[in-house]
Amino acid sequence: MNNKKSAFVLIIITALLGLLLLAQKNPQVSSMQGYSNTYKYKISNELEDSFDEKYISEAALKEKYLILQNGNEEHSISLSKNICKVLEYMKKAYEIQDAKDFKAVGHYKSIIITFENIELLSYPQALVEHVRSGGSAFFAFRPLNFQSSNAISGLIGVVESKGVANTKGIIIKKSVMARSKGYASKESFFANSSLNARISENCDIYAETSEGIPLLWVNKYGKGRAVVFNGTNLWTKMNRGLLAGALSLTDELFVYPVLNSKIVFIDDFPAPFTSGKNEEISKEYGMDNETFFYNIWWRDVLKAAEENNVLYTGVIIETYNNKVNPPFFPDDPAARKNLVRYGEALLKTGGELGIHGYNHQSLAPKGFIKADLGYNPWPDINNMREALKEVHRFFKEIYPNYELRVYVPPSNILSPQGRAALREAIPSIKIISSLYMNDYDPDAYLQEFEAAGDGILEYPRISYAYSDSDETMWYILNGIGLHGLFSHFIHPDDLFDMKRSSGLSWKQLSVQYGNILKRINADFGWLRPMTASDGGEVLRSYLKLKTYFTEKNGTLYGYCNGFAGEAYFMLKSEKKPLSSKNCIVTNIDENLYLVFAKYPSFSIELSSGGEQ
Repeated sequence: MNNKKSAFVLIIITALLGLLLLAQKNPQVSSMQGYSNTYKYKISNELEDSFDEKYISEAALKEKYLILQNGNEEHSISLSKNICKVLEYMKKAYEIQDAKDFKAVGHYKSIIITFENIELLSYPQALVEHVRSGGSAFFAFRPLNFQSSNAISGLIGVVESKGVANTKGIIIKKSVMARSKGYASKESFFANSSLNARISENCDIYAETSEGIPLLWVNKYGKGRAVVFNGTNLWTKMNRGLLAGALSLTDELFVYPVLNSKIVFIDDFPAPFTSGKNEEISKEYGMDNETFFYNIWWRDVLKAAEENNVLYTGVIIETYNNKVNPPFFPDDPAARKNLVRYGEALLKTGGELGIHGYNHQSLAPKGFIKADLGYNPWPDINNMREALKEVHRFFKEIYPNYELRVYVPPSNILSPQGRAALREAIPSIKIISSLYMNDYDPDAYLQEFEAAGDGILEYPRISYAYSDSDETMWYILNGIGLHGLFSHFIHPDDLFDMKRSSGLSWKQLSVQYGNILKRINADFGWLRPMTASDGGEVLRSYLKLKTYFTEKNGTLYGYCNGFAGEAYFMLKSEKKPLSSKNCIVTNIDENLYLVFAKYPSFSIELSSGGEQ
């Protein structure tokens, strides 16, 4: 009896080994097992603190900015908050003071005015003397009621004003943001109320409205300078790069850390594409949707990335059913087929796979979504968790050794319950990528670049679309201007939607999408292509970084705590870098340099003047 049992067990083991051997010989199965999602930019947990923390914090006060606001004006408060956030990203110290309390300047790098009524300044002469003696002022909101003070008029460089005018559009005359010179748009997304002013010939104009009214200028005054933004829209997130550029004009030398990354997400990919035929696609290509996406769309999108040094992060959908109640199971054979063929092709290029959802029902309970999107609310957190476990199981069945780290919420909507379900169902998730800004969707999950309380990194996408519209390019320039980041996303089915496709055919959209990536590669070739996981590691490093800069005898010195082996900085300098120590300095635009620091302390010798 025992011999029979032993023989039976031996037969079973032999059969299992045979199946395993067959699986290993199956090129599809063995290749899927080979992917593990390794980091290329993994930071060490042992971050280097080379300098006394007290020294760093006290020294940073020398770069402190004073923000003056009108506490009774909502617009001034909103603008102040936006400036504070930009300064925090730049790792600059600041202090906020109400205009009515302003009596003396003190020791500040620059004074920032966030309100229009200059008469609110109880002691305007202190501001004038601060600039005259070598400091700077930044008027971040179109000024009014300054005519009674000749000193203020002279400070801001206004010779004559004929009241205010509603303006739109922007023409950049000099690169206030990296590679922005020549950008021009007449679109209403950039609208302002501006002084219809004639300014001094001594003013250096950086931008105008589409009507030709000066919009941003610098007026040298005594030993210092005043920067004037002749508009009213710097309180919005979409203009943070312009705000950062304007702040950099307040001094002849301005340095701040950046991420130096470019990441492109493809939402709903891989996924079971819409079956059947689209009228326009069928007419143009003579193909059904599935054939078109594989033979045309994927070929064009992949080619654009390969030619322009881009890595894709695709986030998968298992099914497009609308179920929010169990059982959750794979119900579309195309899902597995697409995850294999598209997923492996994406991973072979160095890209990454993440999660979008079991289906496209945003993880939100009843009443959470205010807009009518046609989504079914989830009854409870348990159902959310079970659906997420199913898509995780589905993925692991094909890529057993691959760690999923990135989640993009469907329709960029995520409730607290959905977030909790995500953490419980897929503990390996380390990054949530939603939106940086949104002006039209009240339900959108908006993010800043930060680490949340639950340890997950918030890593928003800044720009979107295949079409290279003025608005899309503006978002891109602002993201690179402040963060040194191109964070973009597209959907495969954008071309089926009249609004998202701007009414263009795929042939037109593919050309415009290629143009976007070509411009990024040509003008911002220094941006490092990476996946979302590696972008998260770079962000984690950046968040821990503390910096201090000082100039002595014509040399810029930089000091870093929380140093993770490397760091990148934007350097705006009217003096030409001559030599460097412990860092590499690369000229990326007029008076603008990318600094790659290889050690926690570094230095850059500068020329004595502004020659280039």
